[in-house]
Amino acid sequence: MRLEQFQYLIVISQSPSLSVAAEKLHLTPQALSMSITAMEQELGMIVLNRTYKGVTLTAEGQQVVDIAGHFLLALTAIVKQSHGSKLSSLAGNYQILTTFGEFNYFFLSFLTQAAKDFPDCSFRVLPTPQQQIRERIVAEPNILAMSYNCQID
Repeated sequence: MRLEQFQYLIVISQSPSLSVAAEKLHLTPQALSMSITAMEQELGMIVLNRTYKGVTLTAEGQQVVDIAGHFLLALTAIVKQSHGSKLSSLAGNYQILTTFGEFNYFFLSFLTQAAKDFPDCSFRVLPTPQQQIRERIVAEPNILAMSYNCQID
């Protein structure tokens, strides 16, 4: 699984059709569809409903988009703050606070790929109750946290 596949799924979720998403991503619709199919096989879940009328996210697909969106935004913010705008220059040690639940498999696969994509990074995952995640985010704004259905006031 590659980080770009999660970005592809996010663009699909924001587009009226797979063709429009493919155009935004500078891919053919077939290449985009094949990439998402490969991701579905690795995740072991279907993320898109494909019909003759087009594609829509499944419930699992929406969950993947939500989690991937938060993770990619946080990762981009870390890169911009630490190393400028070049994503390839990401390096260092990062702690990720997370609650584990239904998305265990997805999150661990996603994090494994991030570690491969950024070999100069060390990611340490700390299972943390939601309340402690909220407290740490308020106290340490640079902390990276993943929690499904966790609202921060």
